[in-house]
Amino acid sequence: MPPGALADAGSGAAQATGPAAGQAPAGGTYPNLNAEPAAAAPQITAEQKASETAALRARRQQLAGEGGGQAVGTSAEDLRRLAQSHGEEALKQIESE
Repeated sequence: MPPGALADAGSGAAQATGPAAGQAPAGGTYPNLNAEPAAAAPQITAEQKASETAALRARRQQLAGEGGGQAVGTSAEDLRRLAQSHGEEALKQIESE
């Protein structure tokens, strides 16, 4: 230990606030880590899970049946055309500045 280390300890130096190794915390007992924690909210039952899953699957099928998607070949062509025109427009805008 450096000379004067004990003298500095009482003059506002940082001190550990937790319990020392091997000592119980201020409450006098250690927390029981084996206790099962309580649920924050009531858990759903297997029937509720099955019901919600069925409802979501039905909604997904309904949305898929509405024809929201395009054929893959058509959308790829549209994207290429859009990319080409966007590139040309960007170049015109840059050249005009």
